[in-house]
Amino acid sequence: LLFNFWDKLERNPLSSLGNKTVNEFFPEKPPIFLQIPFSLYDEKLVHTMLKEAGFRDIDIQLVVKDGTSPSAKDAATGLIKGSPLFGFINQINPALPDSIAEAVEKQFAKAFGTSPLKHTMQAWVCKTFK
Repeated sequence: LLFNFWDKLERNPLSSLGNKTVNEFFPEKPPIFLQIPFSLYDEKLVHTMLKEAGFRDIDIQLVVKDGTSPSAKDAATGLIKGSPLFGFINQINPALPDSIAEAVEKQFAKAFGTSPLKHTMQAWVCKTFK
């Protein structure tokens, strides 16, 4: 079995900043979509789960990579309009996706540059046998 899972949201700065910026638009009920992919980040817990399921020779390694996007605008557009987050936002107010994408773009540009946008991301890669 070979699979990967994201490390903590806070250790993936682009996604973390995107989540924070989007949540500012919804202080009463922020969307959880951006948190879900980062919710199973504990490699020790995953190791235990695999062992209890009968897997052996469990190897879990942290992998840190550089991420790039052609621009901060492309990254923001992908995050807001290219994910299930778009449906959430559009259902509340169809005028909001563009405003939120612009706010995310500004934050991304400030933190990671504009063209190209560069950031780091990290995930756990697991290889095991049964």
